[in-house]
Amino acid sequence: MYRNSECTGALQVGTLHDVCSTEMVPPRIPINIIVAMDSRGGIGKNGDLPWHIPEDLEYFYMTTMKTVDPAKMNAVLMGRKVWESLPTEWRPLKGRLNVVLSRSMKEPKDGSCVVARSFESAIELLNSMGDKIETIWDIGGSRPYDEGLRSDQLRKIYVTFIEGDFNADVFFPSVDFGRYRKEVDFSSEKERCYNGIFYRFETFSVSHQET
Repeated sequence: MYRNSECTGALQVGTLHDVCSTEMVPPRIPINIIVAMDSRGGIGKNGDLPWHIPEDLEYFYMTTMKTVDPAKMNAVLMGRKVWESLPTEWRPLKGRLNVVLSRSMKEPKDGSCVVARSFESAIELLNSMGDKIETIWDIGGSRPYDEGLRSDQLRKIYVTFIEGDFNADVFFPSVDFGRYRKEVDFSSEKERCYNGIFYRFETFSVSHQET
């Protein structure tokens, strides 16, 4: 159900069992959620996006790729179904560490992604990589989104609001966005239209007290 391509590059992680324990508590890496949803909170249909909006795909790519520190990269955290829904030519999502949540999936021998058995173990692993990873991007589906919303490391939620009901069969968890602080960006918030589909981009900040 998600978006864009290629290998994670020189960053070789290995399995979760390779992470050494240490007496020092690693810094906690911020988690951001990014999602596109219709008026009913629908995010997917038949294992794919229910719409095709090129600007939204570009927005996803640029937003999840961007880092302040050029020596670091971001991680994209996703469920197995999202991973499997990516077109072969887009898998893994290039320039980002791909982390897949699955209880049964085996870690690919080509190193295209890291497999974590739980949301907690994935975050623990990524927190230990603070010298390499700048931001964790939670890209779904429903369960990873739900766990991300409950994480005290959650900092921002990037939403593409798409008008209409697209008969989705996968949904974003029920959220009252009014409890978060909406960031004002008039250029992003303006309504757009592609092939008769109206949409807008909005960003919400999450404080520790709200999580």
